[in-house]
Amino acid sequence: MRKEKNNKIDEYIKNNNIEFIDFGASKGGSIEFAKKYFCKKSAKGIGIDIDQNKIDRMKEKGYDAFYGDVTALSLKEKVRFTVMSHFLEHIDGFSNSKKCIETAIKNSTEFLYIQQPYFDADGYLFSKGLKFFWSHWTGHKNHMSMIEFYKILQEILLDEKINRYAIYVYNKIESSADDKIQDISAPIDQHNYDEKIHPKKNKKIKFNEDVEIFQEVRILVTTNLDVDFEKVENSFPWTKKIYDSSIK
Repeated sequence: MRKEKNNKIDEYIKNNNIEFIDFGASKGGSIEFAKKYFCKKSAKGIGIDIDQNKIDRMKEKGYDAFYGDVTALSLKEKVRFTVMSHFLEHIDGFSNSKKCIETAIKNSTEFLYIQQPYFDADGYLFSKGLKFFWSHWTGHKNHMSMIEFYKILQEILLDEKINRYAIYVYNKIESSADDKIQDISAPIDQHNYDEKIHPKKNKKIKFNEDVEIFQEVRILVTTNLDVDFEKVENSFPWTKKIYDSSIK
């Protein structure tokens, strides 16, 4: 991102009491999510995206949004927190995902929140002739697993650039009858299963404690020792905590 672009965002953050940044602005849903669960001051956020068409759509809906490359964002005016909601799965590769996370941490004084589709069960579902519909999308180029998030965040923690992080899962899926699961033969870029239009699937597979499957992965990263971690993690919904860097 060019320096003048950064300066424009800095000026807007300073003059408008901006509380958070949404990486990968799209339709405004993640900005509304952040306002609902995390805001405590101005409740004002801005979206940043490298796709000008998305920026234009955001502005048409009344949101504040800026064009920018979030892998190279360096701001003088920091925000309280950054949100990445269903963003990283659209990024090319592990290395660029790491850059996005590092950039968000650098520009946030309190915390980073990430949520994305659950890809950790892809291999298991495939072995049963099934798949999540979101795991076979043209736009989902980056199927990050929880161990990959761990690798990135653990390195940043050891470099003392963050204080603590935890990885959660949300919305347990009980069986293959769930409409988020398609037969492996379903075409690419589908959504929820509809028996009227999609290939027949096996609906009788139950997922037990040995094979737990969820809808989303959610991650909280605090960048400041003074942040009340428990208070933030209790402000958003999650089903189960998978890993907490504070627990040895």
